[in-house]
Amino acid sequence: MPETSQADLMIELAIATGAQLFTDQYSNPYIRYNQSPAIITYSLKSGIVKDWLSSLLWNANAKAPGGEAVNSALSVLRAKAREGPTHHLYTRVAPDGEGGALIDMANESWSHIRVTPNGWSIGNTRCPTFRRYKHMKELPMPTKGGDSFDILQFVNLKEEGHRLLYVITIISYLIPDIQHPVLVFYGPHGSGKSLSLLAARAVVDPSIVGLLALPRQDRELVQQLYHHYCGFYDNVSKLPNWASDVFCRAVTGTGNTKRALYTDDEDVIYEYRRCLGINGINIAAQRGDLLDRSIMLGCEMMDDSARLEEKVLTQLLDSLAPSILGGMLDAVVSAMNIYPTIQLEKLSRMADFTRWGSAIAEALNLDKNLFLEAYEENVKAQSEETLKASLPATVLIAFMDLYPEGIWRGAPSVLYDELTGYAEELKIRTRGKAWPKGASWLMRRLNEVTPSLYTHGYVIEKDRAGNTRVVTIRKTPANSVNGVHAVQGAKKHDGNDGINGTLQSFSMDQNQGKSETAVDVHGDPDPNDGMYGINSTSQSFTKDTKEITNHSEGDPEDPPDQEYQEGLFVDAIRILKEHGDNMLQKVFFEDLVSLGHHQAQTSKILRGDLRFSFRVLTVSLVPSEVENRELQDGEKNEKENLSQSRRKIENVEKSTLQTQLKKVLNVISEMEKIRGSVRGDDLYDELEKTHKIGKREAAKIIGVLLKDGTIYSPRPNYYKETR
Repeated sequence: MPETSQADLMIELAIATGAQLFTDQYSNPYIRYNQSPAIITYSLKSGIVKDWLSSLLWNANAKAPGGEAVNSALSVLRAKAREGPTHHLYTRVAPDGEGGALIDMANESWSHIRVTPNGWSIGNTRCPTFRRYKHMKELPMPTKGGDSFDILQFVNLKEEGHRLLYVITIISYLIPDIQHPVLVFYGPHGSGKSLSLLAARAVVDPSIVGLLALPRQDRELVQQLYHHYCGFYDNVSKLPNWASDVFCRAVTGTGNTKRALYTDDEDVIYEYRRCLGINGINIAAQRGDLLDRSIMLGCEMMDDSARLEEKVLTQLLDSLAPSILGGMLDAVVSAMNIYPTIQLEKLSRMADFTRWGSAIAEALNLDKNLFLEAYEENVKAQSEETLKASLPATVLIAFMDLYPEGIWRGAPSVLYDELTGYAEELKIRTRGKAWPKGASWLMRRLNEVTPSLYTHGYVIEKDRAGNTRVVTIRKTPANSVNGVHAVQGAKKHDGNDGINGTLQSFSMDQNQGKSETAVDVHGDPDPNDGMYGINSTSQSFTKDTKEITNHSEGDPEDPPDQEYQEGLFVDAIRILKEHGDNMLQKVFFEDLVSLGHHQAQTSKILRGDLRFSFRVLTVSLVPSEVENRELQDGEKNEKENLSQSRRKIENVEKSTLQTQLKKVLNVISEMEKIRGSVRGDDLYDELEKTHKIGKREAAKIIGVLLKDGTIYSPRPNYYKETR
């Protein structure tokens, strides 16, 4: 009788232990076997399983197996696994299939925490649920009745909204199968950014590695994220575009594939949904799609007297982690009961997180509106950061301030030429990498920030006029930031947005409940105020329905008929022909109003007709037989005419501005002596109080001072005199 081979013997010994062979959701073979004191689960490709098979043979025959025998045995076991059942495996946190959560404690007994609406407990799973990796450390043993907010002892966040968002986000990590926002910490050296992420990881997903270093290739980053439930990255100065894309997919839960080694047609599949965090001196995340999925948390310089030695901090964290985790588990239990009752009027892009965050806030005995308002402010800051990171968007915002009616219309090539010319006037280097190299690239760059532009009141529309592509940019009242108001008891914003669209700084502050006036940038310049400003409209709130009703002074209720439009066209063409090319828009609209035409309707109708060319501060006629060709060519000599028009306007207003500039500069100097940097809202209030300079006029003057370099903006909505 032939002797049993080592490979056959190892297979028999493995099956005799009662080992369970199965595949995961990607058809990867796994084995689950008893290894005192627990039943453990490992991939059949793991070196641990090789060692286990070798140990079985040695214990049975006191013989060491050869490498070929081990590989042969593993090959058969993999084949048997593919004949077995399929189990969905997770890393650290998994759904229990009944609306609850399972959390892997990563200890020797392979126990888990089960969280349901009825409470949480520690036990063992009957079916394989988790996969383990070498870096994973044991979860702290949670204690009931702990306090989730104790984790703030390790966080240097001054703003209450940021502190609340941090705690709620970490608690949400214990909820499976939802998108979790990326925590983006920024601040100076020594401000505790790394410690904030380390504390979160120590409580939810302890690891030998702690914080990770950003790899150089996307496949390495994908593998890192697949192995780490909390992928926290330290000292990231700038996130590459490819890494930003990988992070977005990790938040959303989409997969990645790569070719298996030594094969031609086999895929290795990575599908995961992860909790991410990055920190750096500056905001490392720059692209809008990632910032939309992020929460930005600013750390301030820490006082030296408040610092502790690393050893002391580690000991304190180790002692508090069990009670912090216990408090978070208690909050999740309560949130699971509250979640079905949460009804929100609108949801942000991170819809699941918004609703769960509201439930967690109430589970912590807080009003959910505190969370919603803090999150909305953060989303608003994300949009501002997105626009600041995009040079074309920043120039576009400054460029649109030159249009009193708030509308620009033309071909993409014309938009590119005009923005490039305006950027050069602002001394921006347009030959560098930051500036797009053509109209198509400009439109791509603007597409990336369209949601942020929309949030701040800039709408980009695309259509066609014959064979020509036409772009329309409209400046509207800033939209509500992603609309995360609750139905009941939510605080409503009145939409009064102050807009300062300068290159150096722009701020979109919402003044809540202070005024019933708002900016209507669809309007035309007021012929009576002598400034290229924007019309005011009033917004009143119906107390019961919370609906906003706009009242524009003098707007006719009915749309104009065909006869009125034809008469308007005749008058407009006559005025332009009498005046000649490049008539000032201010004078043009004044003449039309003097003939009995309504200002707002006039602007809307004429801008929809390609016979009229609106450029910066001027308006002219476009001959109908060449209108498409001129749109495509970009009207090359328009730049010189525009510059001449601007110089005319500057000369007319120079004497008036000179006086106002001195007044504003004096106020800034006096306020700076007392407060350091001058906050924009405080400056506007002081100018209104002492010099009767309205906010609209003050914003224009501040823009001039910023452009001239007389003052500068150390951070958004703050100003200082240049020394």
